[in-house]
Amino acid sequence: MDQRYERTDREIKRTFVTSIQRSGYDALTVAQLARDSLVDRSTFYAHYAGVYELATAVMMDYITVIEDTLNQSLRESRSMTMDHYQFFSTHLMTYLITNTTVLQQLRLISLGTNSFDAQCRRLFRKFYQQVFHLNEDNFTVYLFVNMAMSDLDFILERQRVPQRQELKQSLRQIERLLESINNDN
Repeated sequence: MDQRYERTDREIKRTFVTSIQRSGYDALTVAQLARDSLVDRSTFYAHYAGVYELATAVMMDYITVIEDTLNQSLRESRSMTMDHYQFFSTHLMTYLITNTTVLQQLRLISLGTNSFDAQCRRLFRKFYQQVFHLNEDNFTVYLFVNMAMSDLDFILERQRVPQRQELKQSLRQIERLLESINNDN
């Protein structure tokens, strides 16, 4: 690919990220993005069919980093000395915290099955199926995916990964609550 094309593409994406942080996704127009990127509209359209396609591409850039970290975790998990939970938290947390504002804005963009959260869910589902050798329709996979999404919420809001002990305590508390519901019936 042409270096000018790549440089222009990076600038359009950078402008998109800056713009969603400043005014939100719904306020974006191709005209404004082109003007702020210092390109004309025809150049913008040479890269993207519209703001939706650009949003999807930017989300994929952020999802790819998460996916690469998960894949690296899978490769390294074959090592008996690797602490999978710690690896995940150390590597991914730095990325998530560094990009909190952008990620929070990306999560607000409603793109249906292309939304940031929908893509994360698919990624986490695939990851946990591989790690635990579970079928995709196994309810445990759904629980793990929702826990991963909860971790994402927690990290972006609290700027830290929940400690392993917090996770264990919360799971025990959920178990007690479920038992008390069963006892009431």
